[in-house]
Amino acid sequence: MITASLALILGWLSLGDECVLADGRVLDAPLHAQSIVVPIGATVYVHEDVLLQAEVSIVIEGTIIGLPRQGSGPDRGHGIHLSAGTLIDVAGTIRGGAGRSLEQVATNVGERGGRGSTILLEAPVVFVDGLVMAGAGGRSGPAAKGGQGGEVVVHGAFRSRRVDDVATIIGGTGGPGGDSTGLPRATDGGDGGNVVLLEAFMGVPIAEGSERVAEAAPSAHWFFQTSGSGGQGGPCQPGLNGASGGNSTGGSGANGSNGAHGSTTAPAGQPGGNGGAGGNSSGANGTDAGNGGNCCGSTKGPGGSGGTGGKGGNGKGGPGGSGGNGYFDGEISGAGGTGGNGGPGGNGTGGNGAKGGNGGIGCPGGDGGAGGAAGTGEAGAGGVGGAGGTGTPPGATGSEGGAGGVTPGTTGTNGTNGGQCGSGCP
Repeated sequence: MITASLALILGWLSLGDECVLADGRVLDAPLHAQSIVVPIGATVYVHEDVLLQAEVSIVIEGTIIGLPRQGSGPDRGHGIHLSAGTLIDVAGTIRGGAGRSLEQVATNVGERGGRGSTILLEAPVVFVDGLVMAGAGGRSGPAAKGGQGGEVVVHGAFRSRRVDDVATIIGGTGGPGGDSTGLPRATDGGDGGNVVLLEAFMGVPIAEGSERVAEAAPSAHWFFQTSGSGGQGGPCQPGLNGASGGNSTGGSGANGSNGAHGSTTAPAGQPGGNGGAGGNSSGANGTDAGNGGNCCGSTKGPGGSGGTGGKGGNGKGGPGGSGGNGYFDGEISGAGGTGGNGGPGGNGTGGNGAKGGNGGIGCPGGDGGAGGAAGTGEAGAGGVGGAGGTGTPPGATGSEGGAGGVTPGTTGTNGTNGGQCGSGCP
């Protein structure tokens, strides 16, 4: 348990049993409570790195928005860290802030723009039915590739109640490259951010200095309701289906910068910059289904059928950015600039389907449930090559970026059929 005195030492605001964040609130310090809620219609802003820590649950029905990084200090976007002892449930939106964008001045030559804010969600079970998207990379200084998009990291079982395959977690978009005046070619776009899934979480936050927030395990019934795991069927009743794993998409790579026009001193158009790479992502694994209930009481009947295993989630790599276009000033005789190459797409990994439930014992025994379908991995598309600039001769079109790799999930195993009642059947 985090005491009031410890919270004071850590610089935290401790708010007792439940904290409901009001519309317009700006978060700039760690916050601790028994439970934390952002209600429907409320928008909360993040102005500094923040940790929202709840001993039981965090429910986001409204919106959390990370503000862009500005002023002095770190260049990366404000980190958003949610940690709960049992459950995080995002029906609304969490959108990370952009990394710092740099001025196009000599003191910033070669300096990368700030990485977009990373969002860390950690709890034994994390439902995301709305949207969680990491922050975009900032614009870099002159002669530098754009800043990288932020990551979303889920430390716990990522689940979704949605019946479609829409990705609800997305990596941050890469940032634009800096000014390229006087360079051989235009600057490259930043790479998209990844989505990282770490399944196991037992209520011990990663944050240094944090204590265990789940000292007492929740009741099995409450945990079952929130986790989406298939439950044991009642007498003669089917087992419940497992929950599907969540879907995610890597962040998009930024487009390369367009090449500069030719001039009287340098007639050829400048080649365009290359697009940034798309981020990688994974789908989460489904949860096992419940077993069918036994039916061998005073009135014997068919055993309950096993539930269907949860479907694996889909992972889709982010698309690569397009190459920048080469340019040429038509009033000057010179070659058109070559278009930049498209960025490579990110890798997609599918989640695994879960096991079907076993049939219950009865007269006859119940059928075993089907295993959950495998999640699909989908490669991120490579970026389009930039158009060549007009001129004499015209510039060549840039090459298209290659598609990312694909790793599909596996189908869950079927449950076994239930046997007959030990006392015999009529």
